[in-house]
Amino acid sequence: MDLRRSVLWVVFTMSMIFLYNSWLRYNGETDLFGTPPAHPAQVASAPTSAVPQAAPGAAALPGAAPAAASLTAPATTATAEPAAQLISIQTDLMDVKISSRGCNLVYAKLLKYESRSEPGKNVVLFDDTANSKYMAQSGLIGGDFPN
Repeated sequence: MDLRRSVLWVVFTMSMIFLYNSWLRYNGETDLFGTPPAHPAQVASAPTSAVPQAAPGAAALPGAAPAAASLTAPATTATAEPAAQLISIQTDLMDVKISSRGCNLVYAKLLKYESRSEPGKNVVLFDDTANSKYMAQSGLIGGDFPN
């Protein structure tokens, strides 16, 4: 009986150490075992002059495409994204504001329920202000995300 209790204490202690170590890694600090936190690799963009050129004898091969047409990369331009618009929807139960950027629900208020902490005011579920940052994100648009 005493051995079983000791084994359970060891398992519990080790799981707490692993949990604390994962929390340290999540916050970006060095973990207990000395490995530095993992950062995404910085990808350096290649200069445009580093476009590979075809070998001199490559044009003589049958079915070979011209080197200049096939190896040039299209130029990409950075465009500024338009400012998000707020779309307001009001029903008999809710007052909702949806951002046009990503279809995020940025404001939701229940019209038939008063707040217990603030009498006379309705319950606000989502609010995107400086004091409170509660919103529902749909993920419809994103930079490098798989959507």
